[in-house]
Amino acid sequence: MTSNIDGQVQARIAQARQRADEQKRRRQELAEARQHGLAARHAQRLANQARRPLTNEEKKGPVGYLAACLAILRTGRSLAGAGAVLAAVVPAPDDIAEARRIAEGLAALSPNPSAADPRPASLTDQGETS
Repeated sequence: MTSNIDGQVQARIAQARQRADEQKRRRQELAEARQHGLAARHAQRLANQARRPLTNEEKKGPVGYLAACLAILRTGRSLAGAGAVLAAVVPAPDDIAEARRIAEGLAALSPNPSAADPRPASLTDQGETS
């Protein structure tokens, strides 16, 4: 036989378990919603970057070089001897977005972001006016 107090204790324990389960379920739902939101924001950011044209700084830097290389590679041509062609190529928005993504990844890996420009010397002087 159980006393009235034992019944009340058991009821409180059951309520506490129910509250803990509900909080756990709610935290899990919020975590799923947060993950969905992060993925959606990331996709939106990439879409916005794809629509944004190259800035003058990006044209002169690694992003412009990468975008031009990607544009050439997308046509199926080789990069061998493409120094003069790179300056004349107009990259597509997808090429620009991919170049920005690659440049961000490389910048995160590089201990010195102001390292030497990897572009051929013929490209570093083009388009710059003093």
